Parts: sequence; structure tokens; C-alpha cells
Amino acid sequence: MKYTFTILLLLILKCTFSQGSQKGRQYFSIGIGESAIFNNILENQISDAKSKTPGILGKFYFKSTPSIFGKFEKSLDNKLNVGVVVGYRKTTITQVIDYYVVDSTYKMPTWWGGYQYNYKQITKENSYTYTNLSLGIRMNYYFIEDKKIDPYIGMAAGFRLVSFNQDIIYPTNSNILTFETRFPIYLAATIGARYFITNGIGIYAELGLDKWSVIQGGLVFKI
Repeated sequence: MKYTFTILLLLILKCTFSQGSQKGRQYFSIGIGESAIFNNILENQISDAKSKTPGILGKFYFKSTPSIFGKFEKSLDNKLNVGVVVGYRKTTITQVIDYYVVDSTYKMPTWWGGYQYNYKQITKENSYTYTNLSLGIRMNYYFIEDKKIDPYIGMAAGFRLVSFNQDIIYPTNSNILTFETRFPIYLAATIGARYFITNGIGIYAELGLDKWSVIQGGLVFKI
């Protein structure tokens, strides 16, 4: 009885911690990636516009969602998985401009004649919004078979839909931000690893370039 229990325990542990991709196995993952590189590119573009544009452009504030990924893959064999990847990112830049105008509601007579007027500060906000939705075919190659961790190389290609909206209240320079609006191609290349905490749920982490994110991670589910 003791030996039977030991064998059953070993079989359970083997099923729980065996990680390698098996033919026909399906996986779904959801993850997020940082947006610092994309924001840095926009900040450099703003700095360049400030150096070339006379006048004051005001201050710029960034609000970004992380890059969000949803991936599905199916194992063709113990090494190669193929599937699809969907990605989304949204970045909003608020431009705050302060300027002064004459306050015509208040005037004070001067000793030399005429009137002295006060000035009041006016604040205007312009907003610029990027949204990026991508869809691609992805392949993961698992180059090491291990019982605890699955390292892999991933590549993806497809198309992306990019929209850029401007809400200009105070016109200064409508061409401040024009980045990432021309090419509808989506490409990604990463190296990563996944680890299953249970038989059906795991975590993954990747380094590389995917939607301008160099680091991403999330959850993996065996379907």
C-alpha cells in the first residue's frame, strides 16, 4: 500500500510539473508590457518641436495604458507552437498652455492720465490621442525541454490599425506629434520563458520588442 501511494504521488507530481509543449496542446495567455520607450520617442519629438517652433508650447503630460496582449497558440510538436496575437495600446498627451490677457473688467486711473489694466491668466488644454490595435500570426520555438521552465524564441507578423486624434483648443502647432501614423505593418521578436504553477495555470515573461515594449509578462492557461 505504501509503495502504491508513492507511485501515485510521483505520477501526480510528474503531471503537475511537466512543462514541455506537447503536440496538439493549446495555450492562451494574457499579458501587459511597459510603454516607456514609446513615451520617450514622443517626448523627444516634443523637445524637437519646442526647439524649432517659436513661442511657448506649454507643458505636456502623458497618460498611457500598458501594452495589452492576448495570445493563442497550438503545439505542432514538442518544439514549435503557432497561433495568433492581438495587441492594444492607448496613449493620451495633454498640452497645457498658460497665457495672459487684459482684464477689461478692472481698470484704475493713473496720475498721468488714462487707465492701468490688470492681466489675468488663461489656461488652455490641447489633447493628442494615439490608439494602436494589432493582429498577427505568432510562432514560438521552445529550444530547451525542461520539467520546470520552458524558454522560447517568439516571432510575430501582421497588421496594425493606428489612429491619431487631436483636440486643439488653442492653436499653437498642429504638427507637434505625427509619430507612428503611416505604416500598417506589425512585427515582433522576443525571447521568453513560461512556468506552470499548476497543471493548467502558469506565468510567462518576455524580453524583446513588441508594440514598443521591451518587457512584458502575464498569465498562461492550458486549454
